[in-house]
Amino acid sequence: MNNLTINYGSQTSPELTGISYEDANDLITELILFIEDVNADNDMEYPAHLNKIQALLNFAVAN
Repeated sequence: MNNLTINYGSQTSPELTGISYEDANDLITELILFIEDVNADNDMEYPAHLNKIQALLNFAVAN
């Protein structure tokens, strides 16, 4: 079990077992900011959020 399973008492998908609670929180924040910037057509900001999302999920992406 990881922090998410312990704190929330549910099954975590195998792809996300390597993510910490802090990284999961950062991921949720970045996803929200990304969606807000895309909706606002803020082309200067959303690529940075996408890069951060990709970095946070890098451990789960098969090469």
